[in-house]
Amino acid sequence: MPGCPFLIRRTVESEETELLPFRPSTCETRLMRTLRCVALPLLLMTVLLESAPGQQNPRGELPVTSTPHPYVFLIRDPVVLAELRASPQQREAIAALNAELDPGLWSMRNQGAASMERRMQEMTATARARMAEILNRDQQNRLNQIELWTLGTKAFMGDDLPVRLRLSEDRRQAIRERITLANEAAAELGKQVADGQDRKQAEKKVGHLQADLQRGILKELSETQKQKWIELLGRRVDLSELGQVTFTAPKLHGASEWINSAPLSSDSLRGKVVALHFYAFGCINCQRNFPWYKQWHETYSRRGLVVLGVHTPETQREQDVESVRRAAKEKGLEYPIVIDGEKKNWDAWGNSMWPATYLIDKQGRVRAWWFGELDWQGAGGQKLLQARIEDLLKEEPEG
Repeated sequence: MPGCPFLIRRTVESEETELLPFRPSTCETRLMRTLRCVALPLLLMTVLLESAPGQQNPRGELPVTSTPHPYVFLIRDPVVLAELRASPQQREAIAALNAELDPGLWSMRNQGAASMERRMQEMTATARARMAEILNRDQQNRLNQIELWTLGTKAFMGDDLPVRLRLSEDRRQAIRERITLANEAAAELGKQVADGQDRKQAEKKVGHLQADLQRGILKELSETQKQKWIELLGRRVDLSELGQVTFTAPKLHGASEWINSAPLSSDSLRGKVVALHFYAFGCINCQRNFPWYKQWHETYSRRGLVVLGVHTPETQREQDVESVRRAAKEKGLEYPIVIDGEKKNWDAWGNSMWPATYLIDKQGRVRAWWFGELDWQGAGGQKLLQARIEDLLKEEPEG
C-alpha cells in the first residue's frame, strides 16, 4: 500500500552510528548520544521498504516512527497512555476520539498522496484540539516530547521544531536539504537492494548516512539551539516499545446478495474473531489463498472464527453475481461471502489490492493484515496469520 501511513513494515535500526570526528562540546556529546535513540528519518525504512515484497503486519506491530504524522497513532498506544498516567476517564475519552478518527484513517488509504497528506494534517489538528481538552498541561507536554522523540530528525521538515529553536530561514533550509539528500541516497540504496545487493551492506551504508546527517544537522545549530532541542525532547522514550496499536474495523456494508449466509453486520460479528479477505474470483493471486481460507474455516469455525469473503469485482465479468456464486461453489468456498459490487466495503477499508486479508478481534479491532498471496515466494503468511488467529481466539471478550 504505497503511501499508506500505517501499513508499513517494522524495521530494525542500524547500529552503524559513528561519533563526531571533531572534538564536540559537552552539549554536542549529549545530543549525539540522544540522537542515537531518537527515530531515524526515512533512511533505513526507505532501504528496507524498497526491497520488501509487501507491507505486511501479521503480528499487530506498527512502526510509528515511519510516518511523518505519528500523533494520531501515539494517542492510541498503550505505552504512551501509561507514560501519561491517563486516568480511566481520560482513557475512555481518548478511545472515543480514536473511534471517530478510525473511519477516516481507513478510507483515505487508497487515495492519492496529496489527499492523504491533507487528511492526515486535518485529523492531527482535530486530535490535538481534542487532546488539549482531555489532558492536563503536564500530560500534554509529555505527549509532545514523545512525539518529538518519534519524529527524530524528521521534525525539522515541519514547522514546530524550527520555530521553537528559532532557526533562521537559511539554517532551516540547509537542514531540510541535508535530510532530502540523505533520503535520496537511501532510496538509491533501496533500489540496489531490490536488484540483489547485499542487504546487510546496504544497512551499514544507511548507518553511515544517518551519522553523517546527524553531524550535518548539529553543524547548523548553535549551542543554545542544541540545548533547547535536548530540553524539548525530555527524558528518553524507548521507541522499540511503541507500536502495539489497534484500529476499529470499518463497518460492514451489507448488500442484498450474500453467499453461504444470511446478511451479516459488524454488530452481529462482535464476540467473534473475523478473517476478512477481499478477492475477485478471476484473480489468480486470490485463488492461491483459497486453500488457507478454507483450512481456517474448517479448523476454527466451531471455536468462533468467521472467515468472511468480500468479493469486489475487478473486471466486468466479475460483476455478474451468478458467476461469483458458481466460482465460489467450484472452489469449495463454504464460508460467508458478501457481494461488494459497488465497492462500498472496498472504499470503507481504503483497500487497493487483491487479495488482502485482515484479522479482526472479538471487540471489532483490526489486529493484523497481509497483502497479496500469503505464501508468496515462501513468505509463510498463512502460518503467521494462523498463529495470530489462535491467539485471538484465546482472548476473552472485554466487558
